[in-house]
Amino acid sequence: YSTVQIYTNGVLVETGYTKVGSFIGDHTKLSIGCLLNTGSTIGIMDNLVAHGPLFPKFLTSFVWVINGKPLKGSGIVSMLQMAEMVMGRRGVVMSEAEKELIKQVFRMTNAERRESIKRARKLN
Repeated sequence: YSTVQIYTNGVLVETGYTKVGSFIGDHTKLSIGCLLNTGSTIGIMDNLVAHGPLFPKFLTSFVWVINGKPLKGSGIVSMLQMAEMVMGRRGVVMSEAEKELIKQVFRMTNAERRESIKRARKLN
């Protein structure tokens, strides 16, 4: 039993707390049986497929994680269409402002996402 560390701006930071849940971004999907560590940070519009062991404590946005490795997702257009469909089933319409915000986050996380996928490929 010790205090939980979380990733903030790419740096592991001590929270001072012994109990911290996970931080899961909007429109992220987790399959049944996903195991997350205490204080995990999962980006927006990710798609995590259970594979047994714990997922990494930090996952960037807009990736699919299969067998514990981040992969290029289905693309921002497809991800936005899926989010709109899911929201529509709940009677909610995604605003143009929200779409633009998500596209901006996609652009902002591009380098981080590419590096994450590149590292995963090297582990093969």
